[in-house]
Amino acid sequence: MQKRKMALLVAGALLFTTGLSAHLNREKSDDIASRVFSYSESVDDDDFLVSAHRGFSSLQVENTVEALSLASEKNYIDYIEMDARLTKDHRLVLSHDNQLLISPDCTQEVSSSNYDSLMEQSFYYGSMPNHFSLWRSPESGFLIGRYVALNGEEFHLCGLLEGIEACRDKKILLDLKFQNDIEEFVEELKEELKDVDTSNIIFQSLNLEGIRYLRDHSDYTCLALISSSRDLDCLEEFPYVGLKSSLLTPELIEKICEEDRCVALWTIDSSKELNRVVDLLGDHYQDVIYITDYPDFVAMMLQQKQYEKTKR
Repeated sequence: MQKRKMALLVAGALLFTTGLSAHLNREKSDDIASRVFSYSESVDDDDFLVSAHRGFSSLQVENTVEALSLASEKNYIDYIEMDARLTKDHRLVLSHDNQLLISPDCTQEVSSSNYDSLMEQSFYYGSMPNHFSLWRSPESGFLIGRYVALNGEEFHLCGLLEGIEACRDKKILLDLKFQNDIEEFVEELKEELKDVDTSNIIFQSLNLEGIRYLRDHSDYTCLALISSSRDLDCLEEFPYVGLKSSLLTPELIEKICEEDRCVALWTIDSSKELNRVVDLLGDHYQDVIYITDYPDFVAMMLQQKQYEKTKR
């Protein structure tokens, strides 16, 4: 509990600092916001694959119906990523974290709670960006300002089927948060989806044992998420792979694309990170899925990068 209180105090200090910084750079932030809005309202289609991370999670609380529905409305968003967890009574809800805030200093665990209890409870959203590149990016006031606006929001969880319905016709990256419950998780997943057309869903997980089990016990399309270089050998096992962007090298992307594999990169949230990734991708910059909390900003930046490349 003390650690959580300390974390909240630190987050509060960061929020104050960020708010001050955003105030000092408001003109620049407003200019970026205006350009992003103009692009997002005018674009009909583009040549990139952009995935809204946990729904449109920089404008609505992540993994909620509101975040998923907002992402489903945008033409420049191709995929919606969301996270599923198993409750105590073996139902599936959307949540990235197992521990949720009921108040700034009180938590409730998804895995220790029954589905009906979780659905009735309102939760408190408290989050700060943990990507260092955001704090150092030229557009930090704009990007971090969205986090500041969401902190303290109340929200409700949604069930898996409700979340899928909110995505409408978008493709879905469904991230499975296994927690020593692989067999029970897969059994419940298949039961809840038995009447659902899953051809538009890619099932993914950082838990490689879990995603292998799902692959071997279903006909679902499965993607292995790789966050460490020690797991790169798994690339040979799956036609769909997700890479933490820090692992990307020109040689690796060349090998993956030559083998005609589908590649997703996470999490691309700043111009600095996007520029680095696009430079490494070279001619393959249109062949990957960009997973981001800021799909409107990243889509705009990708369009700008394409314009710069075609001008050369």
